[in-house]
Amino acid sequence: MRRPLRHATLALALLTAAISLAPRRAEAQAQLSEAEKKAAARALFTDGVKAQDAGHPADALVLFQKAQNLYDAPTHLMHIAQCQVLTGKLVEAAETYETLKRVQLAPSAPDVFVQAKTQAAAELPGVRARIPSLKIELSPKPEGLRNLQVVVNNVIIPLDLVGVARPVNPGVAKVSARADGYAQSTLDVTIKEKETRSVTLALAPGSGPPPPAAVPGAPGTPPPLYPPPDNAKPSTPPRPPPTSAGIIVGAHVGGIGIARETAGDGSGGLAGGADFMFRFAKVVLVGATAQVSSINSVTGYMGAARISFLTSPDRLAFTAGALGGVRGSGGVNGGTFGGTLGLSIPVNPHFRIDPRLDVTATRYDVLGLTPYVFLGVGGYFNHDFKSKPEDPK
Repeated sequence: MRRPLRHATLALALLTAAISLAPRRAEAQAQLSEAEKKAAARALFTDGVKAQDAGHPADALVLFQKAQNLYDAPTHLMHIAQCQVLTGKLVEAAETYETLKRVQLAPSAPDVFVQAKTQAAAELPGVRARIPSLKIELSPKPEGLRNLQVVVNNVIIPLDLVGVARPVNPGVAKVSARADGYAQSTLDVTIKEKETRSVTLALAPGSGPPPPAAVPGAPGTPPPLYPPPDNAKPSTPPRPPPTSAGIIVGAHVGGIGIARETAGDGSGGLAGGADFMFRFAKVVLVGATAQVSSINSVTGYMGAARISFLTSPDRLAFTAGALGGVRGSGGVNGGTFGGTLGLSIPVNPHFRIDPRLDVTATRYDVLGLTPYVFLGVGGYFNHDFKSKPEDPK
């Protein structure tokens, strides 16, 4: 009984060894030797040169890239870059030239490898000079948009590239963008070699299709935008930014003080009035102020032209400006001039509160130069003029 048991044990060991070695043999059979890879790459390279010389750079590019995948060689990179140029892929060609230019060759490297590096260094500047650039601006600005996605030729680009002139290939670029509360906007841009283009994509409030899907493997693809949970409150669409021009109408009220140089005494009272201004270039206000005051039971008035500047048209902002006109009090009139400082506090897209300090001086023929100080608060209604859509060209 011992001999059959030995035979069975030996047969089991041999079967186990055969099973463990089978994948290794299959793997070894699936791998090409370095010599075979080199020979296959040489054949692909030869066919690629023939296709390139025959005027078929797209077909040649595929063959050269396959050859490079099998065997890393500067000559392959050289022809890949040339075919990328011939097929209009100038950005990729410049990077391929740059890669070849930085290749470190051994002292015993073939002359053709050295010549390929030298030729790449010579051809790279000419290719870079032909690359156009494209800057994509958005209206409204990206900072005020939620879940914004910008897509160029079916590839989602990083939002850091919005407003930045970046190298692109010549041809037609299909640009689209969407955000929460805005309909998707699309624009086709034709870009020529050496051209610098800047386009503005205007998003209109509304609802649009779902955001475009990210291209698998595309560089710069942001993580997917997950929908909010069911119990989340619906987001409020961001309000559009103010246009470049508008009308501001309002009223102001506060205390006013006067110090006459001749008598050296001080007086005070109340003042109120109305303001009407035009807004230009978003932050420049030009208009007029009318004010009635009562100081020690003496009624006075002022009418003046005003110019002010805002630090921001749609956020909390500082204001500064100047005014000049006519002031009258107690039957005496004189020219007045001065300056104004204040804050502009937005309450909603159309209404703002404006605490301010006006310091003016009025020259009366009888009283001489008399300073006035007004400290009060104003409320203003802002109406924006509709802007024409910007020409993407």
